[in-house]
Amino acid sequence: MDCTCSTLQEFNKIVYSCQQIDISDLHNYLNHLRNNYYGYPDRVLRITDSSLTELDSLYNFNFQQLELNNDNISIIIPGFFRNFHQLRNLSLAHNNISEIIEGVFREMTELQEINLSHNQIKQLDIYTFVGLKQLTYIDLSFNQLKQLPENIFSYQSSITYLNIAHNNFTDIYVSNSKISKLTMNHNQIENIIETCDYKYLDVSYNNVTKINANAFKEASNLKELHLQHNSLSNIPSKVFANLVNLTYLDLSYNQFSLYQNGPNNDWLYIFSPLSLQKVLIHHNPWSCQVLRDIVTNLQSRKIYLGDYDAQVGNSNVLGMECYDNYYQTKIQVNDSQVSKIFLKLNIYKKNTAINKGYTVKYKRSE
Repeated sequence: MDCTCSTLQEFNKIVYSCQQIDISDLHNYLNHLRNNYYGYPDRVLRITDSSLTELDSLYNFNFQQLELNNDNISIIIPGFFRNFHQLRNLSLAHNNISEIIEGVFREMTELQEINLSHNQIKQLDIYTFVGLKQLTYIDLSFNQLKQLPENIFSYQSSITYLNIAHNNFTDIYVSNSKISKLTMNHNQIENIIETCDYKYLDVSYNNVTKINANAFKEASNLKELHLQHNSLSNIPSKVFANLVNLTYLDLSYNQFSLYQNGPNNDWLYIFSPLSLQKVLIHHNPWSCQVLRDIVTNLQSRKIYLGDYDAQVGNSNVLGMECYDNYYQTKIQVNDSQVSKIFLKLNIYKKNTAINKGYTVKYKRSE
């Protein structure tokens, strides 16, 4: 095997980077350099394109960061990380991990960040992260997870960020831990039934069609909400009423068009949180009148709506495209087309045919 190793200096870090190396060659390489870099407080070991089965012989180097990306790892067995007590950052991204045995990370008591993205993980045990009391960041994106055990983070009161994007979740993950930032874009969520008191929530690029009226009842600390690229056409009028700290709301790329039903159930009420600073509503099939009313209200409150350039000739409000004749479309048709309409609907009026709310006018051809 042809191995390539290099030593890099990054600010106050010393990075040992190796490709296509086995454990004995790696140990010899690091041992040769052992006494040259003790002045650096952080030591990073970066191994790629290798096949490692154990790391025991490296325990004397006291690494703070370990990156084992693209190393064809399929299973992590107990003892794999023995003696890495001082490790603070672990990355196992871009491997073929399908199973993580209970307690495999238990001895890394100083671990703060773990990256398990781009693997084949389908499920996790409730004790997967037990013992990691300093853990603040977990990246499980790009796996095959459908759910997580309800109390999987009960032993970690310090976790603040959980990334489970690009998986197969069908519901918002509800946790009893103190997670403040949850990323769940690119999953299979259709309904938002309930959430926790997150400060940041990303549910973009799903297929959300419905939001429960009380979905954000327990989310009074939510500051940033991403709902773009879904299939929403209607939301409850008071759904954001409890979000007294909401500053950023993205509803772009959905199917919103008209006012909600009822005099107290319109968009002006939906955008009522006084804390709002930025609202994105572009790329929806808006009626121009509705969009004008929304824009006028939000601009009067000095809420930023973004900058857009509509295509030349298209109706728009502030550069956001909309439809002037949303309620009624008039189409000129000839006698043969009208006859087909009459036969199909069995409706005849002298000069007008009505089909599903559209008015179709015609003139007899000479």
